[in-house]
Amino acid sequence: MKRLALSLLLFSTTVAQSQVIETAKRIGFYDTDNKKITMETFNLIMKKNHESMFVRRKDHGSDSVSFTLTKYTLSQIKEDSLAAVKRDNDLQNLINSKLPPIVLKTVSGDSISIASIKGIKVLHFWFTACQPCLDEIPAMNRLIKKYSKLNVNFIGLTYESSDQVKKFMLKNKFDLPTYVDAAQTIEKLKITSYPTTMLTDEYNKILFIDNKGISATRALELYLSQLVIR
Repeated sequence: MKRLALSLLLFSTTVAQSQVIETAKRIGFYDTDNKKITMETFNLIMKKNHESMFVRRKDHGSDSVSFTLTKYTLSQIKEDSLAAVKRDNDLQNLINSKLPPIVLKTVSGDSISIASIKGIKVLHFWFTACQPCLDEIPAMNRLIKKYSKLNVNFIGLTYESSDQVKKFMLKNKFDLPTYVDAAQTIEKLKITSYPTTMLTDEYNKILFIDNKGISATRALELYLSQLVIR
C-alpha cells in the first residue's frame, strides 16, 4: 500500500456517486481476483465496468484501507438486498411472503386488482418530485423495454393524483405504467423511502426489495435474468 498526499476520487457503486478517501490512510487496490493493482488501473477498470462491478472497502486498523473490485452476482444481490432492509423489520418480513390484496387505480380512474395481473411483477414506488426516482428513469425504461415482452409486468405506484402524474408524463418519457392515489397500498406495504423496488414471482411471492442498497435497477436486472430463463 502507498500513502497518498492528495485526496483520491474513486468511482463508487453508481456512476454519479464517488468516495473521497482519507488522505492519512495507506491505500491498496485489488482486482476481482484479489490481485494488487495500481490506482490508475483500478480506476480504468471501474470506468469500463461500472454496470457490472462495485467497490468493496475494508479498513485495516486505523491507518490503512483496501478497495477491491467485485462483480455483481445473484448471491451478492440477495445479500445486499437483505442488508439494505435489515434495519427495517417491516420490509424484511415481507421477503418470501405473498403480496396482500391490492386494488390499483389507473390515471383514467379505473380500478384493477393486482391479482388479475398474471406473471412476474415489478412494483416500483416513486413520485414526481423525487430526484433519486427521476435519476432511475433511463435505467427503468431500458428494463421495461427488455423484459415487458418476457411476461414481466412493471407496475408504478404513487400516492400522487392522476393530474400530477399526467402532467409529469407529458413532459417526461417514462414508460412505467403508474397507478395513482396509492397511499393505502404504500402504507400497507410499509414503504417509507423512495424509490423502492419490489419484485415478485408469478405466484405473487416477494423475492426482492431494494430501497437503500445498491442501485435497484442493476439488482433488479440480475434477478430478472434468472427468473425469465427458468
